[in-house]
Amino acid sequence: MSFKRFGPIVLLAMVALTLAPQAFATAELRISDGVNTITILDNGAAVCVGAVTGCADANGSADVVTYVGTIGTWNLNVSTGASHGASIGTDLDLNSINSTTAASTLTIMFSDDGFASPEAHGFQVGGTIQGPGTLTFTEYAGAAKFALTNAIGVPLVFNVPGAFSGTTSSGVVAGAALTQIATLAFTGPGSTSFDAALVPVPEPASVALFGGVLLLSAGAIRRRMRRS
Repeated sequence: MSFKRFGPIVLLAMVALTLAPQAFATAELRISDGVNTITILDNGAAVCVGAVTGCADANGSADVVTYVGTIGTWNLNVSTGASHGASIGTDLDLNSINSTTAASTLTIMFSDDGFASPEAHGFQVGGTIQGPGTLTFTEYAGAAKFALTNAIGVPLVFNVPGAFSGTTSSGVVAGAALTQIATLAFTGPGSTSFDAALVPVPEPASVALFGGVLLLSAGAIRRRMRRS
């Protein structure tokens, strides 16, 4: 095997390895209605206080934390946080189905670290609201999990029953830890389901480098085919 013939392909593989995620700490899901609280580490320790059931990670996959149970008046909760691409194409993804039998505010927080810093991000969310509720979504980058240091984009707020969707984005912000927060504030019985995704936005220089390597490899393959 000569480098002249296969060097571009080897170079492409090396670039892919440099872009692969590095070692990171444990993803963590926190849920609270202000009185009852849940803290669950990915396949690890869980600490719950108050009127709570099902206090454990219900998903055995790496980088994915799932809670299924009740929290105070919230009689239906299925919340899943996925990090480091476990939900393809995302840094963090938080999806949840929730229902309350009375007025209450539920805060769902998902965080992990080990991400590229600084980095630009895009944030997109969609779902439904049934009943008198207001949903607020915020995203942050910081030095440690749940560090609300640098806001990513602007808060996304939805309060009209029915389907909703929205997007926001940031320029380059510093912080190797990322945090998503969903605040579900209902003034009476109601329910909601949503999916919120935090997506990395490649820097133009990185895109150009990767694109150049792809073109170089494609040219090498074409030349080998012509000589065959």
